[in-house]
Amino acid sequence: MPLMWCCAPTSPPPEAVVGTLMARKDGSFRSVVINVRGAGTNNGFPSFLPKEVEKIKDPYARKLAQRMERLPVSIASSESCIMSSCVRPLKQCEINPVVLLHCFDSSCLEWRCAYPLLEEAGLEAWAVDVLGWGFSDLERCPPCSVASKRHHLYQFWKSYIRRPMVLVGPSLGGSVAIDFAYHHPIAVSVYHIELLSSRCVVLEIIYVYAEGIGDMAKLPKAVAYAGVSLLKSTPLRFYASMLAFNSISLATTFDWTNVGRLHCLLPWWKDATISFMTSGGYNVVSQIKQVKQKVLVICSEQDNIISYKQILRLRCELPSAIMRLIPDSGHLPHVDNPASIAKLIVGFARNGNPDWESEPFDFLIKNELVRMSLEKFLLAKNISAERILEIEYIRAVVPRKEEEPSLHNEWVSAVDGSSPRFFLTGCYDGLGRVWKAPGACTHILEGHSGPVTSVSIINPKGGESVTVATASKDRTLRLWKFNAEETRKNPLRIRAFKILHGHTAAVQSAAAQTSGNMVCSGSWDSTINLWQTNEPDAEGDTVSTKKRKKIGQEKELQLEGEAVSSLVGHTQCVSSVKWPEPKTIYSASWDSSIKEWNVERGTATSTIYHDKVLNCIDIGGEGSALIAAGGSDPIVRVWDPRKPGTSASIKTFSSHTSWVTACKWHDKSPFHLVSASHDGKVMLWDTRTAWPLFIFDSHKDKALCADWWKGDTVLSGGADFKLCMTSGVSVLYKQKSDLKAEGLLHNLARRWSSLCIFHDLLEIGSENGQS
Repeated sequence: MPLMWCCAPTSPPPEAVVGTLMARKDGSFRSVVINVRGAGTNNGFPSFLPKEVEKIKDPYARKLAQRMERLPVSIASSESCIMSSCVRPLKQCEINPVVLLHCFDSSCLEWRCAYPLLEEAGLEAWAVDVLGWGFSDLERCPPCSVASKRHHLYQFWKSYIRRPMVLVGPSLGGSVAIDFAYHHPIAVSVYHIELLSSRCVVLEIIYVYAEGIGDMAKLPKAVAYAGVSLLKSTPLRFYASMLAFNSISLATTFDWTNVGRLHCLLPWWKDATISFMTSGGYNVVSQIKQVKQKVLVICSEQDNIISYKQILRLRCELPSAIMRLIPDSGHLPHVDNPASIAKLIVGFARNGNPDWESEPFDFLIKNELVRMSLEKFLLAKNISAERILEIEYIRAVVPRKEEEPSLHNEWVSAVDGSSPRFFLTGCYDGLGRVWKAPGACTHILEGHSGPVTSVSIINPKGGESVTVATASKDRTLRLWKFNAEETRKNPLRIRAFKILHGHTAAVQSAAAQTSGNMVCSGSWDSTINLWQTNEPDAEGDTVSTKKRKKIGQEKELQLEGEAVSSLVGHTQCVSSVKWPEPKTIYSASWDSSIKEWNVERGTATSTIYHDKVLNCIDIGGEGSALIAAGGSDPIVRVWDPRKPGTSASIKTFSSHTSWVTACKWHDKSPFHLVSASHDGKVMLWDTRTAWPLFIFDSHKDKALCADWWKGDTVLSGGADFKLCMTSGVSVLYKQKSDLKAEGLLHNLARRWSSLCIFHDLLEIGSENGQS
């Protein structure tokens, strides 16, 4: 069995000693690659790159360039090879590898922005320079015709990948992909063998209807070399960058121009380009309809180079193509909009569906989440292994994104996210703040002389004008009005229209009645006061008007109000109050009790006694009737007041390590709640398991408050002066009727999309003189 050593040219590049040991057996080849990378330049770039690479500013281009290497690829015969440039993956994965090609006269640096995202998603991604372009060693001047490019790519695949691949080709790279898939279908990925052995190839904004390069192939060499020199020029490349990219700065355009022309600085670039031109270029029009693989066609809304109708024509002629449109992108969306492109490629590579996303699931046995192996679960529940179990699966609750924190000047002590239009925070600097989004504060509520301890949105679903209440250690509550629809660059400072006096000690908590007509408050004076929130002409609570004078301004009126009534029964601080029904208030106290109050009679109708100080309380869960509370131990407890013997909690959650400061039920799910603690943790719970679903470890100090916002976002404030936000916590509880309606809407949307595409295809046909 003969052995052959395939080595680099006579003068090997200084960056590596590279070889391929090839053994022939039964007519096939097996290769072992020996590739020792050199140190490259001082900045970590491989030495085969032009020195101008050090001037590039784009951090993604610099990082990908530092990972580039050359691998030997045999061509024409087993006795010669080309040192071919590429970026290869750091590790293999089970699904088919993705091979990234590039545009005409470009390099694999084109994938600088999308490549890291593909790796983060767990794909095995190869970025390969097409023969004649990029940074391969072409000192021996091999032919760079279409056939040579195809053969080189096949040999690269045969030597290093050796598995069916998902081929991605932008612009002219799409022609490379179609040509390769047509001639070497076995090398292009089988993504699911159960789907009738369908094969797939990804094409991105491809330019496949150019039938070669026409008369340019017949140009005299002198004229051709002059034209190629012009193609290398910075002004022409700069103009091409302006056409190719959408809405980028002048400085970025210059930098990306330098990235795009970097390979043109290699000494053999002109010869390789002329070789391609004289060969006639790509003409794959006749191959398109014969491509059997499943194809994803990605096009851009603002492509200034390829028309949308060409894409529709391609969509029509490819037997099994899926088309996706990328907004706000130019000719190269994998540079303009890499996140969208990466998401589509990941979904398509995994199962042939570009819209697919990895979706984790949880499993239920007898309405209990399984948080251990099935064997341990059966032993813990004393269930026989021979028993037939019904296992239910549900979508797992997994937070998707942690937003930038909204910074405050002091401890963030209170938050209310009950309005989908904004959220409200209270701070120890004495100010309340209204936020449209993370970091976007629209209003500052100023006037308290002590820390704000509680905030409450009185009419969260009202019109433009919104009323909110704040409570403070200065013994008062204040009512505020503002326009919730305002979007301001700088926050507007406003004063309360009404100050509520009556408590004799710090006010610790406040909650609004569901109708919005009243608000209640709990205080360190052990009482619960009830207040009217009506306009100034309301009867019964307005006792005086206070004139406040600003420097250089006229006097303005500020109302003062007193409590309509008081609920007396607690013996220590009333730490938390809730008003879930018009006639019912719940309260928690440092006297270790939870009381249910009848508002009309002013008396406590029931009391739950506990053995710990209580800091927080919320009403929700199953039937919107469960009581969740936390206090001076690290346990969140749940009571069901509808059952006899309610002093015993029905659920306990004990993963915190310090006092529990807040707990809040999800307003639509009967199972989920969040809690905050002095241990700095915010935890997401499901009542069907004793372990937290997720731990938000965003705070570096005590977590003091927590709430839900918009149904899928968790808000939390802490002693680290931060209001933290984690979005994408999808826990919406859907009934079967909701799912049925959702399915009908999906079918209608799909039919409407098909009609739109059909209309565009008819328009193309009429322009071509076809019926």
